[in-house]
Amino acid sequence: MGIERHMKTLLLTATAILITLNIHAQGTASGTLSFTSVGATDDKRIWVGNLLTGQRAGAGYSVALYWGPAGTTDDRNLVQVGASTSLLGTTGGAATSPAGTYFGGGRTIVGQASPGPVLAFQVRAWTTAGGSTYEQAIASGFPGAAAKGPVFEMKTKNPNDATELNPNLWQAAGYRGFALIPEPSVIALSLLGAGALWMLSRRK
Repeated sequence: MGIERHMKTLLLTATAILITLNIHAQGTASGTLSFTSVGATDDKRIWVGNLLTGQRAGAGYSVALYWGPAGTTDDRNLVQVGASTSLLGTTGGAATSPAGTYFGGGRTIVGQASPGPVLAFQVRAWTTAGGSTYEQAIASGFPGAAAKGPVFEMKTKNPNDATELNPNLWQAAGYRGFALIPEPSVIALSLLGAGALWMLSRRK
């Protein structure tokens, strides 16, 4: 009888320890990375423009990082980590221009079973005229109000390893840039319409 009571006590103690460890893990940093594309090549920048211009950035655009477990392919299962940031620069230019890049600082993922895991990520951008989040911009109905890059995987930094460097997001093998084409302005549409009428008049 004493042995049975002792075994029950041990079982309850072990269960309590596991619950405590699980709660602690859910709030502990599992992996970190640097949410930035500063220094990236043109193919890894976010291009913003309209029908008449092509530029690598624009005032009033936000960028956010989404993540999920490794193996995630459906980006509807990804969730945003940290606050959004803004695109740097406002025009195109030399390859060294920061236009079309962003710097959002460090990002920390919590609740993973092991430190420094490989995780799935995606970058999304939108015009703030459509809303304060990507989801609001999509729901706004603005043509070209939001866009997103491909889902890719990257190993995060082990927060317990002081010798490991914090990886830059844009240096991941699967990271790609993408284009966000806002709604054409009234002036742009007018110019296009005038051009079309001029072409028709020449044919006559």
